[in-house]
Amino acid sequence: MLEFFTGKASQALDVQWTTVHHRANVHVVHGVSEPSFDSRAARMPYRRPMRRVLRLTGVGAIGAVAIGAVVWLTGMLVAWFTSLSPEMSAVIAGITGVLLVPLITFFTSRALEQRRSRDDAIREKKTAIYDKLIRDLMKMLNLSKSKDPLTADFITEVFADTTPSLITYGSRSVIRAWNRFRSESAKGSKDPAVLLFAFEDVLIAIRQDLGHATFGQKRGDLLRVFVTDVDTLFRN
Repeated sequence: MLEFFTGKASQALDVQWTTVHHRANVHVVHGVSEPSFDSRAARMPYRRPMRRVLRLTGVGAIGAVAIGAVVWLTGMLVAWFTSLSPEMSAVIAGITGVLLVPLITFFTSRALEQRRSRDDAIREKKTAIYDKLIRDLMKMLNLSKSKDPLTADFITEVFADTTPSLITYGSRSVIRAWNRFRSESAKGSKDPAVLLFAFEDVLIAIRQDLGHATFGQKRGDLLRVFVTDVDTLFRN
């Protein structure tokens, strides 16, 4: 298994990894390249620091007035409530409790339901992205049974298509593991253990993000699902 990976997959991964750079338009004047600028951007007025200071000052003043009004109103209500007789205070407190408890319960349950619905939608999207990523990486590392030839264009497409999805939905640990895998892939190492362990780190991060427990999991446990002679990696 490892010999097959070293021979075929390593040759496919031994490509020129290039980074797409955004090129700015330049004009050549007397043999000197000068960057071109949009005339509309040149006509845009500069933001004056004084305007920003005045804007922040106005927002701060409005906020201070609002906080002061809330504090004053709260103090007035407390003073009025404490001036009532004990019997009237008990009646008002009971009525307030009867009215507030259902309202608090309703809005709390609604907020929790909305959060649960949002989390379920994000989890469903993550599952689809991670499933496609794992399948593409398995094909790239020749760990799948696909008969399609592995090409440099396919590898480039995997890296280009995966990055935007991970930026939007990937967790911090998944993004870090993905960056390490990309870095090791770009180095073109001939040692299959380097890429396989980097691939396993991506799998571990994905399982953690989807809520699977990874406590007690050892290095190579996930690789054994794909590689039968994974123990030879630890002896090298």
